[in-house]
Amino acid sequence: PAAPPPDLAGFAEMLLDATVVADQAGTIVAFNTAAEELLDFSAAEVIGGPLDVLIPPTYRRHHRGFIQRYLQSGSGRLIGHPRRFPIARKDGGLIHVKIQLGGMVSSGVHYFSACLLPA
Repeated sequence: PAAPPPDLAGFAEMLLDATVVADQAGTIVAFNTAAEELLDFSAAEVIGGPLDVLIPPTYRRHHRGFIQRYLQSGSGRLIGHPRRFPIARKDGGLIHVKIQLGGMVSSGVHYFSACLLPA
């Protein structure tokens, strides 16, 4: 039998930094309290929805390409390398954050975490 999906929401909630976790399809699966405070979305508003809600429109196509390249190659130049990046807040404004990306695979599904620190 396949292993159950990890409790990513519980793990993300333990972290003090704003943390968002999405699956390989770009669906948000975890959004912790610090992310709620930073971005002004509630977890209930974004979990199960597209990651695109947090990505400014000018970056969405590129972001989807990064995910696809990672899934095809198994490596990505952004994972493990902090970058400064704009993130969309609920009010439509942008906040620049230092983003640290991580990844894991569970039961054949890739998950990506993003820890966000105000830049």
